[in-house]
Amino acid sequence: MAWKEWKFGILKSVEGGQMPSQLRMASLVCFGASIIKRDELDYRFVHRGSGICGSEPELEIRWFMNKDFRLATLRDWIAQNPKKVIDFTRYDLEAQESVDPEPGKPIRNWSLMNRLNQKGIRPQDVPIKIGKLSPNE
Repeated sequence: MAWKEWKFGILKSVEGGQMPSQLRMASLVCFGASIIKRDELDYRFVHRGSGICGSEPELEIRWFMNKDFRLATLRDWIAQNPKKVIDFTRYDLEAQESVDPEPGKPIRNWSLMNRLNQKGIRPQDVPIKIGKLSPNE
């Protein structure tokens, strides 16, 4: 139900917006090499209102994604607070396979989280000012 409300909320808020089905999106992202030139992927979007049904209308998240990185900033757009980086993952860094699981401890994490992740599950996943990113980043 929440997915349906989110999907129709996006369509209403974006003039001429189109929303592909989950199957179409997955096929484009996972198997789309023959459909899309991955080197040309470069998309950005802004979403105001966080939480279920936009329950935090003052929050604005900006996403920037391409073949090299994923970056998200968050701010209170009503109070005009400065943006903070909440998610930054570089895709140009060496990735490693998950370690072999131990009995009773299955490993199902093949995530590419590296610098900062919006989920906040690691100690370093604390929002930072954009100026705190290194020049290399």
